[in-house]
Amino acid sequence: MSTREELLVQMQQHPDIVLLMKEVRTILDGETKKRAEFRNLIHENVTAEFINGEIVYHSLPKEGIGEY
Repeated sequence: MSTREELLVQMQQHPDIVLLMKEVRTILDGETKKRAEFRNLIHENVTAEFINGEIVYHSLPKEGIGEY
């Protein structure tokens, strides 16, 4: 049995599964909102990624750095 299947079995057997599912939905809704905000912020001059629910900005290399 895979870890995913084991987790699902554990959840099904948990007495508070309805509350757990509500908490999961709240977490997922929050991430969906953050992801939408991320997509609205991104344009050609912004280098960033959405990683584990967080926006990670990257700085562009400065001119002359790394040039030989």
